[in-house]
Amino acid sequence: MTGIDNSTIPGLVAGNQTVARNLLTDLAGSVANIQQAFFMNDSKDLRFIAGPEQTGTTWDKRGKLRDLHQNEWSAFFKDDWKIGRNLTLNIGVRYEYYGVPWDKKGLAGGIIGGGTAGVFGISGKSFADMYQPGHLAGSLSLVEFVGKHSPNPGEQLYKDDWNNIAPAVGMSWSLPWWGKDKTVLRAGYGMSYQGGGRTFALDGIVGGVPGVAYSNTFTSANLVTLGNFTLPLSRITPLQPAPLTERTQNLSTFEESVATPYIQNWNLELQHQLANNLTFEARYIGSKGTRLFGGIPVNIANIFENGIVGGLDLLNRVFTPLQLGPVDLQPAVDRELPEEGFLLEADRLNEFVDKLMRVLEVGDGRPRLVGAVL
Repeated sequence: MTGIDNSTIPGLVAGNQTVARNLLTDLAGSVANIQQAFFMNDSKDLRFIAGPEQTGTTWDKRGKLRDLHQNEWSAFFKDDWKIGRNLTLNIGVRYEYYGVPWDKKGLAGGIIGGGTAGVFGISGKSFADMYQPGHLAGSLSLVEFVGKHSPNPGEQLYKDDWNNIAPAVGMSWSLPWWGKDKTVLRAGYGMSYQGGGRTFALDGIVGGVPGVAYSNTFTSANLVTLGNFTLPLSRITPLQPAPLTERTQNLSTFEESVATPYIQNWNLELQHQLANNLTFEARYIGSKGTRLFGGIPVNIANIFENGIVGGLDLLNRVFTPLQLGPVDLQPAVDRELPEEGFLLEADRLNEFVDKLMRVLEVGDGRPRLVGAVL
């Protein structure tokens, strides 16, 4: 918008110019941009449908709907065995099953070929294909509907995990020392599995994969109002792969062989009666989680093959604002950092950072580079 400034309206300061432009925009009904989201509520009708276009019995005009289900069941056996007058054992076992999630309308999105292999896209099919520029051992990631009521009922988001056996054992021993029946030692160990729930995480993974929802934004340099614009916006065909130039789409998936997470708990307690109304107790309690759900980013920045580590140009640019003069980092880094580079593992990445920090020292309040001339 032009023509609203202090040359046409003398005395109109800069802040009021903005207010006047915004006011005129509102009064004219000008729309800056229009965004429309498309979704599917039917796994067998592969079209992105706008609300007024919806027909049939499976569509719902309330918007994107996901009706996620997950079956689970468990059974256990546990009992006490009195081994002697002063020793009792409590032993049991529990079995737990957590089924693979599925959507009631068959709208659970999964990657063709399995999540483990499919998530790496054109790079390959495993972690061995990561961080190799120009290495093209795979294909574009394709999405399909899987699970019950979908076009692919024989496919699942991940494999079933059937071996969730959780033992439990405990004991209570009245020690023969320090007075009859005055000191008791108790100990226990048990396992429990954690596989249910995760509703919002599931919706983001199975209901938000690229190709099952789409959003389009329209902008124009010309005046756009609700009077000269009609919906719907253009849309793509569902379940198509995102092009290699697309940088706004996110893809999350399950590892193909997901193991049910479990928690181990153990405890040890010593109790001693000091007097009829006074008891001393000391306890130790521990727990450990194994195979807990988490995420691994497979598309993080590759600093080892993109020139950052080898060229050290970035560090030179970091030190330039400090006005330290010309900096030659190479002698210092050559002495401290190995030539073979690093794999992207937590311990080796920490080792790299530690060595890099030893190259940088702080003396007299000024950053210095060991072995370099500032």
